[in-house]
Amino acid sequence: MHYWVRVSASDFSGTIPQPRSGHTAVPIGKSKIVVFGGLLDKKFLNDIAVYDIVIWVFSLLFHSLFLLGLFFGIW
Repeated sequence: MHYWVRVSASDFSGTIPQPRSGHTAVPIGKSKIVVFGGLLDKKFLNDIAVYDIVIWVFSLLFHSLFLLGLFFGIW
């Protein structure tokens, strides 16, 4: 059985991304989630964060679609 658990920023390490809505989150492999885009106070966000679900660590990438292409091997 699965349960919802309330967590706080102190439960994670790394650079935690800003709160947002309307973002996209996609799984990569078996242990990573990439979060990008969304809105904060009616302002569009263009940052990219990678979350490792095994070790509970966020990594914030630069604000660039070019880097997203590099990350996914498009360029």
